[in-house]
Amino acid sequence: MLFSSPKSIFSSGLSRNLTNGKTRFSLITLETFSKEFVYNHISEYLKNKEIMQLISREFKVKPFNTYKIPKGKKEPTGIYSQISRGYFNDGDGVINLIKNKKIGNAGKGTLYCTVDEAIDAKLTIDDLDLEKLYNELAPFIKYVEVKNEPKETLAIPKENVIIKKEDLLLELTKRGLV
Repeated sequence: MLFSSPKSIFSSGLSRNLTNGKTRFSLITLETFSKEFVYNHISEYLKNKEIMQLISREFKVKPFNTYKIPKGKKEPTGIYSQISRGYFNDGDGVINLIKNKKIGNAGKGTLYCTVDEAIDAKLTIDDLDLEKLYNELAPFIKYVEVKNEPKETLAIPKENVIIKKEDLLLELTKRGLV
């Protein structure tokens, strides 16, 4: 498991909410929380530097010149070679990096930065790639089914299409963006 934080998040906040007053957690009963509740809890949780360290991933890289060069390329292109070049000046080493969408010395589409770089850049929960964290917390997230009204079919040019708010929210929910 790359992240130890889902267990930490569950034990620090979610399990406390399970034992407040009436509700108690047991192995038989699986409690669920709204996506907004989990999102807000994680957002607050990530303001702490030690917590940011928990969502980082450790990379053990070799010297840059030991990585294979793909056909048609002039130099290695894998993430490990990029980390070697970006953080160790083509050398080897061990480093913890956070997958994100904004900053970093490694990565092409998805970037990787250190915890300190993430804090200095004031990355938000939306800037971080927390897919693995959310996957591990998925059993505790309650998904609400949205019922659609019958849709009218009209022949309208694409540039003039107006999307119903409910349809947009449904599509965003399906993609895990809401």
